[in-house]
Amino acid sequence: CSLYTVEEKMIKSNWLLSKIILVITLAMLCFTLSCQKQNTETDIATIDYVLNQYTQSMMDGDLDLWMSLYTDDTIKMLPDQPAIFGKEELRASMKPLFDNFTFEEFTLSDMEIQVAGSWAFSFCNFTVTMTPKAGGEPIYMDAKDLAIYERQVDGSWKVARDCWNSNTPPKVE
Repeated sequence: CSLYTVEEKMIKSNWLLSKIILVITLAMLCFTLSCQKQNTETDIATIDYVLNQYTQSMMDGDLDLWMSLYTDDTIKMLPDQPAIFGKEELRASMKPLFDNFTFEEFTLSDMEIQVAGSWAFSFCNFTVTMTPKAGGEPIYMDAKDLAIYERQVDGSWKVARDCWNSNTPPKVE
């Protein structure tokens, strides 16, 4: 003779099943959050690498490497100029800079990178010293940049939007 009725056994069985489902759900949630943190850390490291490539391309005067860091539909906003739309327009705009200047120093600081799904942004300050290839005094800039990145199909990140401006007021003569 059983101490529990069929109904009591079903209630106990359902209670046990619901506890098992709860434990499995919590375990899956913890695993998912752990994977997201790992993916975010990987994404941040990848974007940091893009920023290092950006700096290296400027120092090496490598316009092709620099262009490879941008999406085809990129928008770049430079100070005191209309926005630049797309890679073709960006290359035409930046070619004179790469052709006519040597970058002596390009340093990023105070960097912040945040990832939100297939989009990310970075903020940083930067300093640049560049010298005209034809001769002349070096030009020094102290500026800040805000860039938006888009995750590509292959998992890489590219700059989709980029805007920078000076940290120092313009000189009035």
